[in-house]
Amino acid sequence: LWKYIPEKPLAAFGCDTINGCSPLIVNFTDSSDANCDDIKSYQWNFNDPSSGANNTSTSSSPSHTFNTPGVFTVTLIVTNCMGAMDSAVKSITVLSSPVITTSPNPSLCVGSIATLTVSGASTYSWLPATGLSSTSGSSVTVSATAPITYTVIGSNANGCSTNSVIAISVFSIPVAN
Repeated sequence: LWKYIPEKPLAAFGCDTINGCSPLIVNFTDSSDANCDDIKSYQWNFNDPSSGANNTSTSSSPSHTFNTPGVFTVTLIVTNCMGAMDSAVKSITVLSSPVITTSPNPSLCVGSIATLTVSGASTYSWLPATGLSSTSGSSVTVSATAPITYTVIGSNANGCSTNSVIAISVFSIPVAN
């Protein structure tokens, strides 16, 4: 007697990154070996319950967005043309990005000065430098002569950053008769 045992596939995959800041988009690439004609099915589990219906995929090379920080164990299960299965696993580390809060968008008269403040990160960078007392720090003063929009980029200890926009309205000083 003899017993035929079909060859098992060899599940394998790569990804363009294994760590980064939230939200983190990861592109996965299947590199499985079917050990027969082809892979019949792919079942991905991203171990990311907060992504709801997007927590799984049956695509051969899907993308997934991890919106929350944590370590996610991604699993790929492949089934080959003979019905045999194999799985592969990789861990994806998602770091938290800062949530920054800015002062309200001020309205100024030409020649007036306002203080802009931001919180929620470790370091800050302001753009453009036009009319600002400094391009870094959690508090800067602005003296605007025309409407302008500033972007503040806040970074945390993880090296992750988030930006916010502050629009400054500038009004002419009324002329009295």
